[in-house]
Amino acid sequence: MTGGERSVTARPRDGLWILAPAGLALLLIRPLFAFGPAGVWLLAACYLVVGIASIQAVRTAPSGAASGSRDASLVVLAGGVALGAFAVASRQHGVPAGLGPVGLGLTAMASLAEEAFFRGFLFSRLLRHGPLLAIVASAGAFALIHVLGYPPAAVAVDFAAGLMFGWQRWVTGSWLVPAGTHLLANLMVVMA
Repeated sequence: MTGGERSVTARPRDGLWILAPAGLALLLIRPLFAFGPAGVWLLAACYLVVGIASIQAVRTAPSGAASGSRDASLVVLAGGVALGAFAVASRQHGVPAGLGPVGLGLTAMASLAEEAFFRGFLFSRLLRHGPLLAIVASAGAFALIHVLGYPPAAVAVDFAAGLMFGWQRWVTGSWLVPAGTHLLANLMVVMA
């Protein structure tokens, strides 16, 4: 190194800490967006912002796959069973469902954005404290965002579904598996 050069150690800056409270707040207050003529567009924008920011954050996070081999068929079977139970329980507790193509589109966007945030971004950040904490905390946060727009019984179902989604995330190492399960469950509720 010559006298005019200096050594610069690259230190990654994790400015993504703001995504956790911002994402939670945005998803928590989203029922307020549903009213008025621009409600659909505001909800869609909310899902796009949370989803894209979370996916971008996941690209830099560790995969979080469980150590050891896991049987993929067990994950799919458990997801299918939980999917059916989730759909039935949600419908019985009066979870509001939007109909038509717009309702289906928003339902799909919500499922993917929520999973990108909770099982993608948040789970990856919590995993350094252990898989149990990552699963339970991401499920608790997932249930929390449903407090304003859903009855208490549905929030309990959301917590249980969040536990299952977190388990799927840990076993497979990907947020896309719980995203698929969540999407199918929400579509079943909307189309029931």
